Amino acid sequence: MEVSLQSPDELAERIGGHVALLERAALEAVAAKAYEEDLLSLEQVQALLELLSQWEAIAVLKRHQVWVKAWRRSWTTWPSWPRSSRRCRPTI
Repeated sequence: MEVSLQSPDELAERIGGHVALLERAALEAVAAKAYEEDLLSLEQVQALLELLSQWEAIAVLKRHQVWVKAWRRSWTTWPSWPRSSRRCRPTI
């Protein structure tokens, strides 16, 4: 899908060299709004924005002040914490 934005010539001249930033900001805003309205899942936001991890998708949503719906997920599908091969033991 291709989306185009129209802006006044004066504004377009100012933005000129920053079109890629504007495109990315618009895509992130659309993804955040779609997630907020339950049109996209967290995994779909990640795929749409071509992010490497769900944590990056969560960061995008946080920047757009969208709450992550953790209570709707089971803990088995939630991004896991890195696991260490050593257990933490107190030293005496």
